[in-house]
Amino acid sequence: MQGHGKKVAINSIAGIIYKIVILLMGFISRKLFIVYMGRDLLGLNSLFTDLLSFLNLADLGIGVSVQFSLYKPIAENDEQKILSIVCMAKKVFDAIGIIITLVGFGLTFFLNYLIAENPYTDSFLRIVFFMNVLSISLTYFVAHKKIFLQAKEEIYIINIIDTLTQVIGTVLKILIIVVLKNYYFYVAVSIVSVIISNICIEIICDKRYNFLNEKIKVKKSDKKGLINGLKDVIPLKIGTYLYSSTDNVVISTFLGLKDVAIYSNYLLITNAVMQFFYMIAEAFKVSFGNIFYEEQDKDRIIDYFNGYLLLQFLLSSFSVVSLWCLITPFVVMFFGKEYEMASSIVAVLLFDMFVHSMYQPLSMMFGALGKFKEDKNITLGIDVVNIIVSVILVKKIGLLGPVVGTLISNILTWYFRCYQIVYKAFAMDVKKFVGKIACYFLLAVFEVIISFYLCRTFFDTNTIYNFVGRILICLIVPNTVNCLCWYKTKDFQMLFSKFKGMLP
Repeated sequence: MQGHGKKVAINSIAGIIYKIVILLMGFISRKLFIVYMGRDLLGLNSLFTDLLSFLNLADLGIGVSVQFSLYKPIAENDEQKILSIVCMAKKVFDAIGIIITLVGFGLTFFLNYLIAENPYTDSFLRIVFFMNVLSISLTYFVAHKKIFLQAKEEIYIINIIDTLTQVIGTVLKILIIVVLKNYYFYVAVSIVSVIISNICIEIICDKRYNFLNEKIKVKKSDKKGLINGLKDVIPLKIGTYLYSSTDNVVISTFLGLKDVAIYSNYLLITNAVMQFFYMIAEAFKVSFGNIFYEEQDKDRIIDYFNGYLLLQFLLSSFSVVSLWCLITPFVVMFFGKEYEMASSIVAVLLFDMFVHSMYQPLSMMFGALGKFKEDKNITLGIDVVNIIVSVILVKKIGLLGPVVGTLISNILTWYFRCYQIVYKAFAMDVKKFVGKIACYFLLAVFEVIISFYLCRTFFDTNTIYNFVGRILICLIVPNTVNCLCWYKTKDFQMLFSKFKGMLP
């Protein structure tokens, strides 16, 4: 496990550095975007992001299925099996890239129906949306090699390439925003960045794993295995989209682009935090999957799962405390008072983020163990509930409605995944597990209350000095409380020992 532990550390650190760099540059470009190109265009850009997520449904979870199918041959170093799976994936992803381009072109004729009080011409919407479509479809032509690198626990290679291309791309976008104020060139940079990233992935992967370029006839058993896996992962892929990408569409349709712009600023920050969690989960997932096939030790996997659950809480509680104390002051200072969102909406949004983050270990176990079948029957049902509740409530309570709908969806998802992994897969004590989660939640609430009280008492006004003071409180209070509460537990000690083992 130590070798896997080092890979988890390398992949997680590379992912975190990548996200921090992109997040910081994203804030700068977003601020300049608002100043030089306007709030409506920012809302339109956010809407396009969610519509492009819909187009990403075209792979219907094939990437998840392919990655899972690679764990065993990688563990056994079976190059012929690996090559067969990768070649099959290449054919599928090439077709998907073409399909996305065609479907995206078709969607350009319906954009005006998704925007309340549309201020733009149809031709402008169609051209810039199709340019955004190309920036997505082009990624599929090297997707088979990216998935192979992920399964090999070499995600850091992808993150390094993405960091470099996106940093350069963001710098160019900033120059375009300030100097040219032209959205066409702004989107064109994304297309060029994807092309350069694809070329780098091809070159590096070909040098490290040259056998992937060999020609081989795909085995029927591999085709059958992929098709069988797709029956289970397709609903999960659709469900992920319905969870993460429908809020802005609902808000745009019923409230307009200005509300999308306000909400998207907060969502940008919370989603950035969740992306950190996804990267850690992805690093753990491939290591858990490889361990499962190498060792077949269920008890050890449960121990690592409990350790990961505690790690997730340590990160989640710190993040929720920090966001509750800092997110609105940051938005007001950086974007302006007119972008401030009601505290009730912020509270529900952060509660939803905590619930979502705390079932990440459960979601990770689904991917690592291939438990897609158990999840497929509930995912779509839960997300239909999300859409129905969001649409009903947005008419009654406005912007708060979609956030409440997403929260309800997440609570239901956590319940069913807890049942499937904790009870059915591992036969753990469900009451004990739920009690642990309840302790985590209550402790997080306590940390939020204490930290917010201290921030309001000592650093109430919204100045740079007070903002730094709030950051210090958020760094000290939740982390100190967590260490005092969990230091002597088995899970904390295991995490601590693994961390020391990862150090050089």
